[in-house]
Amino acid sequence: INLAQMKESINMLEQAIAEFEPYSSDFIKETENSLEPMNSDFIDTLEDTLNNMRDTKAPKLLEKLKSYAQTSMGVVNELESVDKDIGDTMTGTAKGVK
Repeated sequence: INLAQMKESINMLEQAIAEFEPYSSDFIKETENSLEPMNSDFIDTLEDTLNNMRDTKAPKLLEKLKSYAQTSMGVVNELESVDKDIGDTMTGTAKGVK
């Protein structure tokens, strides 16, 4: 298992989560507020679209992705620990090995 590659992939996922997260929480509200002074048919359509986005699954998806990233990093850390223990045992540097 290439643990360095797994770490890199997890870091990329965490970066994507960090970039996307603000759009899922505040995007609709901030966009609606900025549209208030405007008046046109396009704005009405955009407001309708924003209202339809309110029931988005994005916040739930983000939480699942965060959990996945944390769990994945836990697996990587555990694999590194086991790898070190096995290496120590093989070289005779493990605790309790003489």
